[in-house]
Amino acid sequence: MSTEFDRLQEEFVTACLVRRPQESSYLGFTEHDCEMPSGKLSDREKEIEQDKNYLVQFQDIDESKLDFDQKISRKLAINKLNIWIFVDETLKHYLMDPNAANEVSSGISSLFMRSGPERFYPLLARLEKTPQYIEEFKTRVQTPTHLWTEMAVEGAEGLLRFLPLVVAASQEEIPQIGGEIEDAAKKVEKSLLNYIRFLKDILPTAHTPWAMGRENFETLLNLRRLPYTGDEILALGKKWLQQEKENLKKVAESLAPGKSLDEVINMVKSQHPPTFEETLELYRTYIRKSREFIIKNDIVTMPEGETLKVEETPEYIRYQLPVAAYRPAPAVGERVGFYLVTPPQSQEGLKEHNESSIANVSVHEAYPGHHIQIFCSNNHPHKIRWTNIPADVYIKVVSEGSELVEGWAHYCEEYMLKKGFNTTGEYLFVQSLQAIWRAVRIIVDVQLSRGEMSFDDAVTFIEKEAGMEHSTAVAEVKRYTIGPSYPLSYLLGKHMIKELKEKVKTMMGPRFTDKFFHDTILYEGTMPIALLEEIFRHKASLGH
Repeated sequence: MSTEFDRLQEEFVTACLVRRPQESSYLGFTEHDCEMPSGKLSDREKEIEQDKNYLVQFQDIDESKLDFDQKISRKLAINKLNIWIFVDETLKHYLMDPNAANEVSSGISSLFMRSGPERFYPLLARLEKTPQYIEEFKTRVQTPTHLWTEMAVEGAEGLLRFLPLVVAASQEEIPQIGGEIEDAAKKVEKSLLNYIRFLKDILPTAHTPWAMGRENFETLLNLRRLPYTGDEILALGKKWLQQEKENLKKVAESLAPGKSLDEVINMVKSQHPPTFEETLELYRTYIRKSREFIIKNDIVTMPEGETLKVEETPEYIRYQLPVAAYRPAPAVGERVGFYLVTPPQSQEGLKEHNESSIANVSVHEAYPGHHIQIFCSNNHPHKIRWTNIPADVYIKVVSEGSELVEGWAHYCEEYMLKKGFNTTGEYLFVQSLQAIWRAVRIIVDVQLSRGEMSFDDAVTFIEKEAGMEHSTAVAEVKRYTIGPSYPLSYLLGKHMIKELKEKVKTMMGPRFTDKFFHDTILYEGTMPIALLEEIFRHKASLGH
């Protein structure tokens, strides 16, 4: 066992926490709550050099002196850093994306989401440091893309709508510093308005293309250790789309013979509670049912101390979450996760909260999906395996092994259906609809990232194949442009997990159990599936 490795791992994670204090707050580390990251280009360049230095240090460690867990964590560190450096040095996203509001919103939200008036003291400190961060961030805007500049304006405008809510809450909960919060918020508002003018001024000359191109996309797939080329993934996406469309027709016909697909969709979506209050209760019911189901059927080893609450989405972030979203439990401190449900703007909007979708969500986002996975992952003694180790948002989620993270949640949907969690035809229909959507994501992700599909073509394709509303499709494609190779992770990841499961069955023979397979995925941390396969081979060799 190498103490040198343990020291280096701890030093690296600590450096990440210092560089991204707002992400540290999300994880539950409070020592950086009063800090904001540096916005300076020079400091961002120093971070890249620091990453390159850490990469060399991890590579130079003598692997023969490590135990098996350390060997896997070392490989994961090297994998993460290679991706981070590629995105920074080759793609240069940090020079192309002028969205200063993203880090500011994260810094404020990570504190504001907490309970209790004491959260406003560090929040005040961050507000006071925000104007400097925004001014510094201008130095990073070197080669902006037109689309991402427009998105940065939208982000700043959204933050402007958020600030009055922070002020109002502070004046109600802690009036003794409410005035200071208001003054600081006004200075932030002034900085944001100035930054919006700056963005609009550079918009006419923001011509850097956002598409990474075929060669870079292939490099990214290799760095992610995915066992497919872009062409192979695209072919799989097209095959799965066709299969799922045919499957959907069969399910629709068995569910409502003689009715058109649109009629069946409307029929399934009409099965929702009459009020939002009852909708919230239905979410709570299914979350509870799914938790009880996995315990009764011994599907996973439940972690101690986990709690998930279903609540109405706070008003200040509803513009970001039109339907619902999962907010993970912190890794340290009070480890409570939240599933946030946004009140629809009309009665028609309740269709998105139909009963079958709610049942499926409880599995994907909660039990045994993301909530359990992230909670268990963040129990690992090696912090480098935790979900959401601080980094720039895009490179963080991709380098964690998004095919495992999103693939697991999608795998859970299918697994729980087969285990009998919900056997209605409507539930099967919703799952089939979701599978179509995930296949569409693969096709759009590959072609959009490689520059083979325009933004408008991607929007049209999603509207046609997934039946998505125009505004939602536009929002999806915007997200895809800034996160290449992430959207393909859902359906591809599910199939990779199922393939891995068959390999492990062969390795272990009669010793194999579903629970062993699931627990290994959950408790070994987030990583590329290629590394997870090494763990299974090691366990099989030891006779587990």
